[in-house]
Amino acid sequence: MCTGSAGPLFFRFDFYRCDTNSGILKMDVTETVDVRGQVCPMPTIRLGQAMRRAQPGHVVEVWTDDPGAQENMQAWSKNTGHELLSSTQENGFYKYRFRRSR
Repeated sequence: MCTGSAGPLFFRFDFYRCDTNSGILKMDVTETVDVRGQVCPMPTIRLGQAMRRAQPGHVVEVWTDDPGAQENMQAWSKNTGHELLSSTQENGFYKYRFRRSR
């Protein structure tokens, strides 16, 4: 049986796949943007740059330790139309996953 990790704040199961070897839910991430140590507006700027490189349907993951990022990431998703797939917190930082829509 598949299980998630890191106690998600929220996530969409339909973008995850079950790894049959480990039994853990996984999502194929196209690019990871590590902006830990950077504060607003840099996490959002780096996310936008990564999304411009990504193809429609690709998933970009952002790692940040900026506590204000949660509001910023949700607003960015709403303003750009790219879907926020998951938001988790683990090991003192936040992970956000977005799917490029167009």
